[in-house]
Amino acid sequence: MGREDLVTDPRFAATSDRRANARLLTALLDELFATKDWAAWSPILEKTGVAFGVVGTLDDIPHDAQMRASGALMPIDDPRAGASFTVSSPLQVGVRTRCRRRSPRRSGSTRSKCCAPPAFPPWRSSDCCKPE
Repeated sequence: MGREDLVTDPRFAATSDRRANARLLTALLDELFATKDWAAWSPILEKTGVAFGVVGTLDDIPHDAQMRASGALMPIDDPRAGASFTVSSPLQVGVRTRCRRRSPRRSGSTRSKCCAPPAFPPWRSSDCCKPE
């Protein structure tokens, strides 16, 4: 990573030393990481075997493929919003359908089931059943 001197620095030699000097080590690493952008650091860090990842910002959300695929982002067509997506709600208020089905517990008895429309995963319409 370009700072081999940190490997032999006695202030960071042992775990206890690194803990005692954590603020200093953090400042040194912050300076080091500020010298390159993410595109440059990513392949360097890949070679080290160290776990790493991006700390996202709010500007990253509309482009997050995982959030889109999971249904966490919903398209919005409102020029006043200034965005093309909004965060989906896991709750659906005011929309439900009554369903009738036979209860497996007693023959002949019926049970009412509230069937909500599919919402944000992992919520399912079967999660809202309640006796009539």
